[in-house]
Amino acid sequence: MWWWTFQKLSRKLRSKDYSIQHQAINRLGVLGNKRALELLIAIVQDVSKESDDDTRATAVNALSRIGDSRAIEPLIGVLDNWQRYQPKVENAVVRALVKFGDASIPHLVESIKTNKSGLKKSAAQVLKALNWQPQDDVQYAFYLIAQEAWQQVIALRASAVEPLLVALGDDKEKIRKAASNALGEIGDKRAIESLIVTLEDKYGDVRKAAADALKMIEWQPNNDIQHAWFAAGLGLFDDLMRLGPLAVAPLIKQFKDPPFTIQQSRVNLQIQAANLLLTILKRSMSDITTDNLRIVSKLDDITDTDLVLGGESSYEIFNRRYETRCVYKCTELRQLAIQELMRRGVNVEI
Repeated sequence: MWWWTFQKLSRKLRSKDYSIQHQAINRLGVLGNKRALELLIAIVQDVSKESDDDTRATAVNALSRIGDSRAIEPLIGVLDNWQRYQPKVENAVVRALVKFGDASIPHLVESIKTNKSGLKKSAAQVLKALNWQPQDDVQYAFYLIAQEAWQQVIALRASAVEPLLVALGDDKEKIRKAASNALGEIGDKRAIESLIVTLEDKYGDVRKAAADALKMIEWQPNNDIQHAWFAAGLGLFDDLMRLGPLAVAPLIKQFKDPPFTIQQSRVNLQIQAANLLLTILKRSMSDITTDNLRIVSKLDDITDTDLVLGGESSYEIFNRRYETRCVYKCTELRQLAIQELMRRGVNVEI
């Protein structure tokens, strides 16, 4: 009998009428056997255009009613890929995990230890709703980092160092920046190696935070390459000038901040970096690596972005328009690099 019911509900799921789909999903939640569980999980995980978020949220609610712990990991997978879902699906998952209760706690505790900001934030939200208590200060630090409670993290001192080192690899730049700042405040030398790596982060604000943290820990570079990245993070352009060709890679990095993250102070640093890079190319061209010259030959002009339409209301924010203007042309930099590459016999696309 259940097999006939299951086949009938499966056919209804293929209907183009969402209300019929939702009725079938709710019936699967009542059916509650292994096949129903597997089908509901597949609906939740389907992010194709043929599926919609109301349908996925309905499937999450059905899984919650069934209460089978085998659904927990797939539901946490939704939080792990939150950018592919609408908030209504994410909210439904959070409610479902709360309903699963203690069975979901081990999975959630592991989730707050990841370097995925969205996942650990949602996991911490569920743990809070479950009145979960950390087993020790290290676990508590992971929990606080997931909530971005940085002053409380710093107060844990040595117990927070390991979780903060994990946070240096987070997928959100604001978390990496805050983690660097916290490590500087704590001043534990165990952070030095990871902070040195962070000096080469994609984002300028993170690189600066790492350099500031190393300065607070009273670290000194062990070689000129470390010195160059450290000086670039601190904006010590006189030091970079003395380092010459070794400063080229850190200076190039100044140009790589993603659009709409560059504040006026960053633009000014980029212009300073461009002028210094130009001087180093003219003085020490033969000592600059071919790989770095290739990058310089393709540098974009330095631009600034201004808001030209839209204010602070939700509607105005949605309709914001930006205008990009060139504030520094890198033409001479590109030309010098191209000329040297050609002199070295390197094929250059112009």
